[in-house]
Amino acid sequence: MSLIVYQTSLPNINSNSGNINLQNPENREGILTSLKSGFEMYSTWKNGKLNGETILDDSRAGKTISVYKSGVKHGICRKFGLAKNRIDNFKFIGWFDSGKAKGVIWKGLFGGAFLIGNPDSEGKAVIEFCFISRFLKINIQLLCIHNM
Repeated sequence: MSLIVYQTSLPNINSNSGNINLQNPENREGILTSLKSGFEMYSTWKNGKLNGETILDDSRAGKTISVYKSGVKHGICRKFGLAKNRIDNFKFIGWFDSGKAKGVIWKGLFGGAFLIGNPDSEGKAVIEFCFISRFLKINIQLLCIHNM
């Protein structure tokens, strides 16, 4: 397999740089930067689809670290907000299977509270618990338990 370093760009839209496989150009790894949307994506593409760990660093929404397989989320997904030094920066953690959320989902809220639940059959979150912790100390108090 022969890899070369490449860089492409369209003014004011996006640029792409990294390594590309000459035998199959859809297999590449590198950075996709969108100036218009304000994000950088560090990833690997296999057959033109996202594959493996992907880091999306969005100047407007924060950072998302996900695992992809054949272009869909498949594995752990973590989201963090913009404020890197805040204790309530954590926004989401969950597990995906073929693009659908599975298992327990944690959604961080402003101030350090968490919504915790399991997805329904369509992969959408159903919040079952709400935990709040003062400054995210080990003492997590149960605030409410309900099904939505």
